Amino acid sequence: MPTSYDEVAYPSHSFAQTHPDRLGAMATIFGMTPAPVERCRVLELGCGNGSNLIPMALSLPDSRFVGVDLAATQVEIGAAGAAALELKNIEIRHLDVMDIRREFGEFDYIIAHGLYSWVPPAVREQVFDVLRQNLAPNGVGYVSYNTFPGGHMRRLVREILLYHTRDIPDPKERIRESLSLARYLSMWKHDQDNERDLLRAEFARVLGYDPSHFYHDDLAGINSPVYFHEFMKQASRHGLQYLAEADFYEMQGPPAAPQGPEAPRLPSPGDLIEFEQYLDFLRCRRFRQTLLCHDGVTVDRTLGPARLRGLYLASPLRPVSQTPDFGYGKVEGFTGPKNSEIETDFPAAKAALTLLGGIYPSNMRFEDLLRRSRSLAAAGQTNGDDWPEQIAQELAAMLLKMYAANAVEIAAGPSRFTVELSERPQASRLVRQQLETGDVAVNLLHRQVEIPDANARLLLRLADGTRDLAALRCDLAAALQAEISEEDIIKNLRSAAHGAILVA
Repeated sequence: MPTSYDEVAYPSHSFAQTHPDRLGAMATIFGMTPAPVERCRVLELGCGNGSNLIPMALSLPDSRFVGVDLAATQVEIGAAGAAALELKNIEIRHLDVMDIRREFGEFDYIIAHGLYSWVPPAVREQVFDVLRQNLAPNGVGYVSYNTFPGGHMRRLVREILLYHTRDIPDPKERIRESLSLARYLSMWKHDQDNERDLLRAEFARVLGYDPSHFYHDDLAGINSPVYFHEFMKQASRHGLQYLAEADFYEMQGPPAAPQGPEAPRLPSPGDLIEFEQYLDFLRCRRFRQTLLCHDGVTVDRTLGPARLRGLYLASPLRPVSQTPDFGYGKVEGFTGPKNSEIETDFPAAKAALTLLGGIYPSNMRFEDLLRRSRSLAAAGQTNGDDWPEQIAQELAAMLLKMYAANAVEIAAGPSRFTVELSERPQASRLVRQQLETGDVAVNLLHRQVEIPDANARLLLRLADGTRDLAALRCDLAAALQAEISEEDIIKNLRSAAHGAILVA
């Protein structure tokens, strides 16, 4: 039976927060021993056309991936895409989540992105049941869902638009009419008050959506936010416990409440579920990406520095000075995207950030970072070959704090791309395939990148590892019937390299 996703295709994407690199790193940081990402088993519930799963399968050839979805047309598209890439480690199946049983198999990572809030209560229960029965003992489950209290404002807009289109059966006409009303209501400024301002902002959000995304989200037959504590009670009934949020910085608490007789009685961080619920109240959160594991797993939230061992770190921060001083007593500044900045006089941290910034977006294994930082900071740190364990622990603790501030990235596996130009540049097979029909591709950080320049897109399609720079220049010029400079070729290839697109 056709679904609404057969009638109107959902704009499938990749989601970096669902990648085993991210999930495995979070599990390791909290004391678990998850399956290595290079040899893991991944199940995605509601995989659509495989846009999230196929890039993982391509970059992790020794791992196994299974995706299930109820929309037959989307499954066909996904299966065809995997076949075109000649992937043998992925299966995209037309299957109802309700039909999954223990015999379906065991998986190290189970993903349910954009599913839970948009299905009936019985299916929501089944999502947890799949996690209970099909998740490996040290496995990690990822579930995204809409939440209250922020969901109340979202629901208000949804109810207005559903009422307005209640007698319109055609999906395309419902989308057009809903967006027309949203545009009108977002511009109406008859009065000035907080409620109207909030409503206008919410309608503006709707207008920023891809129309098909909007149809399957705000106009969906089911869109049921829950409070976090309700979500966790349901998970607990299925033998699951809270591990973390997919984005670690989302778990960081607010400043301490004012003290005194009028101070509210707020939960302490030790009362984890209550503490997280009050964070949602404070932030008016409307969406969560929660990681779960089995109840029997010991989760250690002390976040000791030793947790970084075996993990891979990256950071976009770069030193302000072209010649940073790594000695004691000299403060050096580091800056990054979105005006992020940090200052430190700690020699080990200055060396580590300089090294990471120099190879970004590539990452470096923590042990290698320690070794190379020690060498770089040796003059200001120690006269011997050994680095005192205390310094290593202080550096690890600082890097964890920067991870919590979203200034450092942590992954369970190494970078699978190069930031250096080779003699015969080679773009990812997936990128080359995707650029044949559009200007958006999924890079090897599992992030979507837009390549608006037509010449750059054609260059990357030609960069299949068989051509050197001269051949690329010649073939690109012939295709465009225009002269192309070597400088332009190198510029575009370097941009692709730093966009995590090149494998060689």
